[in-house]
Amino acid sequence: MPYGLIFSVIYVIVHMIIWGLIDFHCLHSAPEMRDYIRIPFKELYNESIDDVNFVAGLFWETTPGIIRRSWAGILLLTVIASYSMTLYFVLGYKIITGLNIQSITMSKQTAQMQKQLFKALAIQTIIPICVSFMPCSLSFYGAALRIDFMNWVYWMSAVAVSMFPFLDPMAIIFFLPALRRRIVGAVKGINSVSVVTNQYSETSNAIN
Repeated sequence: MPYGLIFSVIYVIVHMIIWGLIDFHCLHSAPEMRDYIRIPFKELYNESIDDVNFVAGLFWETTPGIIRRSWAGILLLTVIASYSMTLYFVLGYKIITGLNIQSITMSKQTAQMQKQLFKALAIQTIIPICVSFMPCSLSFYGAALRIDFMNWVYWMSAVAVSMFPFLDPMAIIFFLPALRRRIVGAVKGINSVSVVTNQYSETSNAIN
């Protein structure tokens, strides 16, 4: 029975539920929030804020209830994210320790494969921290502490978050030789077809 796999799935589902409940109860949009950003949103995007679903925190110039739930939401999300990152590093340390101990009994090829896979997983851990947690924290705490970032900071944060689905699998592709060779081979195949086509075209023109 794969208890570890089952526990991992349950762990992720529980995290998703907790995250969703925090957003639903603490960071859901309210009429005061929509009124607060209605004019700037219209000027920037030429869209009505009433047609957009969003989660947000409002920390100033509103009712005490909204301020309290906004702070509660951002702090709870920070605790969950920090706990997850701490768990990443603890498990990473345990994996390194286990690999160093077991490498004595492993074959050279198996040990090398394990190290390559660990590097890929390490990069997959760093990517969400850099392109998801940090931009979101920057946006939330910048607003909460009245740090006046320029608009391009928020735009770059949105771009970074949206790039996560692309960057995450790239770590596996480039750190595992078998997958990397397939990608490089496919690119070389396309280039060779292009070269052959160009040579054929030049030969045909010369004959004509």
